[in-house]
Amino acid sequence: MAKAEQQEVRRRRRKLPAMVAELKQLLYTYGQAAQILSISQQSVLRLERAGELERVDVGANQPRVTAASIAAYVERHQGAD
Repeated sequence: MAKAEQQEVRRRRRKLPAMVAELKQLLYTYGQAAQILSISQQSVLRLERAGELERVDVGANQPRVTAASIAAYVERHQGAD
């Protein structure tokens, strides 16, 4: 990993606690969750089915992912890179 990339990773990690606190109060579409996690919507679906992310149905065919489960996922995996 290049030095600039390492610095960016460190900068983002320092911001995580504040970001996690904000995320805990919201619901996101699968597309929004994918953007937050920098993964595909299909990967969000796989994580939800695996129990890694919590799904909430807000209407017919309107699933959402809880921000708290996204925050918990990020916290569990932030040291995995």
